[in-house]
Amino acid sequence: MIHFDKHITDNNAKMIESITNVLQDHQVKITNEFNQIVLHVSIVDIIDILHKLKEHKELQFMQLVDVTAVDYPERDKRFDLVYMLLSHRKNARVIVKAQISENEHVQSVLDMFKSADWHEREVYDMFGIVFEGHPNLKRILTDYEFEGHPLRKDFPIYGKKDMFYDEDLKECVYKEVELPEDTRFYDTQSKWTGLNNNLDLAEEDKPFDLDEFVK
Repeated sequence: MIHFDKHITDNNAKMIESITNVLQDHQVKITNEFNQIVLHVSIVDIIDILHKLKEHKELQFMQLVDVTAVDYPERDKRFDLVYMLLSHRKNARVIVKAQISENEHVQSVLDMFKSADWHEREVYDMFGIVFEGHPNLKRILTDYEFEGHPLRKDFPIYGKKDMFYDEDLKECVYKEVELPEDTRFYDTQSKWTGLNNNLDLAEEDKPFDLDEFVK
């Protein structure tokens, strides 16, 4: 069953009609986001839907442009897994979104789209989503001993550990993050605050106890 967003534009009408005919056996919600066709589907149908989008002669979304994710930690199905497809023959783009929980795995689409290789590794590295069947699913942007997944919203902004190259040891070493500036308050005044009452910078900064701001 196909559900439509009332804000879908006429420019996408023909492609939406084709998609509707091809995916009529699936639960799909079609929306328009920034004049892009977006398909909201179930994670259990994702492989079948991507295959139909690619192979059906009326669609021919042959190129996987990107795979990414968005973290919504307050939801049971924490992540939106996002596939972006391009059809050169039809001059069209489509975004496919599926919700997936933190401990749920999804099948790799590497056999279907060769470009998925590094995209899936990046999503695994940044969000921790596991793509079953990927032949080399390891970190790609962080180092292999990195802890956590940086694009999860519960990951600390300043990280957990620092890695640097030690000239004496001639190897990469790790240490705990030390950010003393994180609890300093810089009492500065901008000289650009007014046309007639320009203010100089404060002579010194004033450290404060972070606990007084935590209730």
